[in-house]
This record gives sequence, C-alpha cells and structure tokens, in this order.
Amino acid sequence: MIRLVWERLVARQRVYRVYEASSSQGAGAPDPEARSYDAAAPPPALVVALYRRHAGRLSASVMLGRLRRGLATLMVLLADDDLVAYGWLQTWAPMRREFWWLAQDGVCIGPFWTNPRFRGRGVYGRLLAHSLWEARRRFPERRLFIWARDENEASNRGIVKAGFDPLGRHQVVTLFGGLVRKHRPRESE
Repeated sequence: MIRLVWERLVARQRVYRVYEASSSQGAGAPDPEARSYDAAAPPPALVVALYRRHAGRLSASVMLGRLRRGLATLMVLLADDDLVAYGWLQTWAPMRREFWWLAQDGVCIGPFWTNPRFRGRGVYGRLLAHSLWEARRRFPERRLFIWARDENEASNRGIVKAGFDPLGRHQVVTLFGGLVRKHRPRESE
C-alpha cells in the first residue's frame, strides 16, 4: 500500500517507447465493426458500463471526462454485449504536460486495451488501423504519436508492425502527484 501511494503521489517513473506515424505508412483502414464515440455522439450506457468495468473507475472518469469535453474519441469493438477491445484518440492538450518535449501540437493514439479472451487474434492491429484512419480523417494536418510502456512487448510489436516510426525510449518521472515532471531520453539497449 505504501508503495502504491508513493508511486501515485510522490514519485512515479515510467519508460516509454515513443513512435510517430510516418507519411509512407498509409491512411489506416476503417473497420466496419468498430464504433467511434465523441462529445457529439457519446457512447451508449452499455459501452460506458463495460468500459468502466475494464478500465477501472479512476481511468474511466478521466477518459470519459476528456470525451465529454471534446478532447478524446473512444473506439470500441464489441461481441455479444462484451468489450473485445477499446482505443482512444486524444488531442494534444491533455498530453502536453507529460509529453511536452515531443511536439507543440499533435494527436495521441491510445491507450488501447484488448480483452484477454481475444488476444492473439489480430484485434489490436485491427483497432490500431481503424484508429489511424480515424485520426487522419479527424486531424488531417496534425502529427500522430503513439507510445507504449517499454515492458509491453506485444503493444510495441503491434505498433512497429503497423508502420509507425520509432522515436526512441524515454523516461518520464512524475513527482508530487504530477506537479513536477521530468523527461530524459534513454539509451537504446
């Protein structure tokens, strides 16, 4: 418990692999089964309930708040009233505090989650391609970024497979509940 409080409120260190969409990558592809929700077309109660159950109360509150304020778009894949996967597009405003060193403006693709029962079936790649298409449709002139934690090999493989260009490994240190943030590039290993 003390470690959790320490990591959340006093000091948190994370290493991310950061990528940018490339011009040679293509425009992604719409997935006919994916549903997108934003401030103008909010998610139905079932999707909100499923998302809250899988993401957790705090994460759901933050992300659905961003959706209501027009700062994020939720994309989901459903099967028989269960959540198969979800992903987010976020404007740069909420990302600027933690990733200020990447760009003045842009779009964040992610975070993503795939139901463990559906992993290994190409769901992440489908939703990632749909997200890229949705991002290019909604924000045609903005740079697109995606990152995953360094230890999340499956996500990093999927991002590279989707054609994103690696920008390196970066450590982000958050101190005192986010009041102080430090960034430093990490050497590739």
